[in-house]
Amino acid sequence: MRQMILIPDKYFIIKKEARTKKIKIITLITLMTIIILLLYYPFILIENLSSQKKLLEYELLKVEDKISLFSEYDYILSEISERRKNSEKVNLQGIDILKIFNHLGKSLPKGVSIVNINFSDSNDFYIIGSAISKDDIAQYIESLKNDNYFSSVRLSQTLANYNTDSGVDNYSFRLEIKINTRR
Repeated sequence: MRQMILIPDKYFIIKKEARTKKIKIITLITLMTIIILLLYYPFILIENLSSQKKLLEYELLKVEDKISLFSEYDYILSEISERRKNSEKVNLQGIDILKIFNHLGKSLPKGVSIVNINFSDSNDFYIIGSAISKDDIAQYIESLKNDNYFSSVRLSQTLANYNTDSGVDNYSFRLEIKINTRR
């Protein structure tokens, strides 16, 4: 007996075409996904690099802050070293710095402030200060001259400053002072 196939050939052709169509659609979707990922990858990479850049900039700011702190620390150390040298130099000359400060401070009028004190190799030194008025400077010089601790007080420089923001006059001055060695 002979076997007969009752399914027409067209059915197999349609089934084969449908399977081919599914494979083509899956391939097309896979290729489109790969293309989209390849196109989107640079944006992901740029975003990642941007966040890394921000992090590195933040770290750089922290390092710059530390560097500025170290440079400020070095500056302060050099100032301390310089003042120690001045102090040792003055102490070697037998001059008591605390007594000088005491005498300078007790005759200091209300409107006068001392900005800097610099000692020389001998028994003299100079101070740089500021005052609100010329009368304050004159009063300070007179009270220093009346103090027997100092043998000579001389005004070597004055400079009038006018602050346009506050409208206040300010006078800078420099006094050259000699310590009385016959105390």
